[in-house]
Amino acid sequence: TLFRSNCSLLDGTRLFSSHDYENAQQVTLGANKVIEGLDTGLTGMCLGEKRALVIPPHLGHGENGARGVPGSAVLFFEIELIHMEEGVPDGYMFVWLEDPPGNLFEGMDLDKNGEIPIEEFSTFILSQVAEGKGRLVPGADHDKSIADMFGNQDRNHDGKITSEELKLKTDEDRERIHEEL
Repeated sequence: TLFRSNCSLLDGTRLFSSHDYENAQQVTLGANKVIEGLDTGLTGMCLGEKRALVIPPHLGHGENGARGVPGSAVLFFEIELIHMEEGVPDGYMFVWLEDPPGNLFEGMDLDKNGEIPIEEFSTFILSQVAEGKGRLVPGADHDKSIADMFGNQDRNHDGKITSEELKLKTDEDRERIHEEL
């Protein structure tokens, strides 16, 4: 999520403005990267929407304040949402935006040798994102996310994924529920 904001105290004392910087502020909602009141205020906004937020201390910087913000300050924000990127559910690093290929392993096995090294896995995932068929966690290092996904699938840690190892998270979750019954 990219947004522009002006922040002041209720008496009009200016604290900061994103307009003073070349780039807008970027945040992943729900990631505890901004004060709770701002996170809540940005949630549910539409692209181009402007809002005025009055944020009490317990949803701002609390009794102690922060650099440049006095303790127990009530903050006044004027915000404008200028870009929004959908996220992925908790616990996921990638989601499909449409049905995955019928035979996912064959789609990923680019050289058709029966195994998928990290390079093929990465190429496939990035192509799905570029084609609008899937989405990686926004705001995260995509190379790291892909390496983590690969590590989860490379169950015997031999540097390649076989058809027996490859499972979608939804299939794993279903298997886990079945095992628990």
